[in-house]
Amino acid sequence: MTELELIEEEGHSKEQSKESNPDREDLWQWANELLRKELCGKNIINSSDCKVVFSDENLHCYGDILGNRSSSSVTFEMRLVLHYTGRVFLGEACVGQLIGYINVPKVTHEGLEEEWEVQVKPFECGPQVDLVRDLCQAEQSILHTMQSSAAAFRLQVGAVLRRMLDYYNPPASQPASTPGPAAVASSSSARQVQAEAALREQCKPDKYKQFLCEVVEGRGEAMTEVDLTFCSLTDQDFQPVLQALASCPNVISIDLQYNELTDVSIQMLIAPMASGSMPILKTLRLGNNKFGEVGDTVLTGLRMLRKEITVLT
Repeated sequence: MTELELIEEEGHSKEQSKESNPDREDLWQWANELLRKELCGKNIINSSDCKVVFSDENLHCYGDILGNRSSSSVTFEMRLVLHYTGRVFLGEACVGQLIGYINVPKVTHEGLEEEWEVQVKPFECGPQVDLVRDLCQAEQSILHTMQSSAAAFRLQVGAVLRRMLDYYNPPASQPASTPGPAAVASSSSARQVQAEAALREQCKPDKYKQFLCEVVEGRGEAMTEVDLTFCSLTDQDFQPVLQALASCPNVISIDLQYNELTDVSIQMLIAPMASGSMPILKTLRLGNNKFGEVGDTVLTGLRMLRKEITVLT
């Protein structure tokens, strides 16, 4: 039995051994569907000389992915097996290709920020996990590039795994009901937060407001540069900026220096770029913000995944 078959056998055995619990919800099938929806066909590496993508459909997670209805929480401890297809180019000519899979032996809901192990495996392996044949130079190039891009891979897949934790997020609108004292206090607090947000919005520089207005008016595709320096942007302020950037596919330069963005904003900004959004972006400036080690790690992953982008911090 090959290593990949052993992985699948172990995963199926775990599924069959789960205990029934009326308060628990098995999210295994939903998690697999989410992985395929978000990753199938997406770039893992996309450079002028090497392109690697997730294979269609052959993306699987094995293990325990459980929801708790009473606490509205999700926990998981699982193994990932994600197939890939890679090609090496010389100019426009493909000079070599390789298929295989990426094995993540263990990742948990509590360990998403850790450097979980990533094993890159080419196919054509024998029973002892040795290659049946030696890889040619082009195939070795794909394998080496994949192995050196583990940080970018964690960033890309980690963004999908974090979405699993949001399975029980309440809908935007709730049925109307008579509010109790706690609800009234909560409503008052919400109004205060909205008022503070409105005040911050009024104090934002004109270029921030102009950028959002132009995107709303449908002029995002014509933009080639986005300058939001010295806008005092916090993580909360950055949400509309992220939504607006999704409508600006032709931007080649983004300048977000001298703001108050933390690791949270950096992760949300970089995750779609790692999957190929903003395809012609050349320069990203993020100096003098408030992100730390996690943000630096995410940016390191982007530099490896999108070598054509110059990231300045």
